[in-house]
Amino acid sequence: MDYAALYINIGIFVATAGAAAVAWWQAIQADRASVEARQAQIAALTAWQESATALTRANDIAGMSARAGYASVLNELAAGLVGARFAGKPKQEVVQEYTFRLNEAAFLAGPEADNGIARWVTRFADSIDVKSTLAAGSMESFDAMQLLGDRIRLWHRDPVAAAALIREDPRLPDGWDS
Repeated sequence: MDYAALYINIGIFVATAGAAAVAWWQAIQADRASVEARQAQIAALTAWQESATALTRANDIAGMSARAGYASVLNELAAGLVGARFAGKPKQEVVQEYTFRLNEAAFLAGPEADNGIARWVTRFADSIDVKSTLAAGSMESFDAMQLLGDRIRLWHRDPVAAAALIREDPRLPDGWDS
């Protein structure tokens, strides 16, 4: 028997078995790394989706905040116009009184302020027949004021939806020409 060949074959066997064991261990580690990489990828995508949602919400809040001043001046204008109708004061005086503040607030509100809401508020408030409805004990003028407030609040939350609603249902006797 040739012991040298036997020792060489045993060495080759041990080296081969060792290499196979190392390869097997590396395959297990690669599989674990692959699973961990997939989990990290899922976690990163989830974090990205959550941050995109948070950014969208922050933009909505910032937009509402920018429109708040304009909505407030619109409410004051509507109340001023209805009050002027009741008192017999000319509409132009009220509009002139609010023009500077309305323009300033519109600038701060951004492009959404130019979707016709102020024109609709002015025309609708001017169409309310306050004296005869109050004299007759009717709630029409109060309902009209409620509608003004509702649509201004809708504009504050969602200017596009408010503009669409005003186009579809202006509640003006002569229609709406936006």
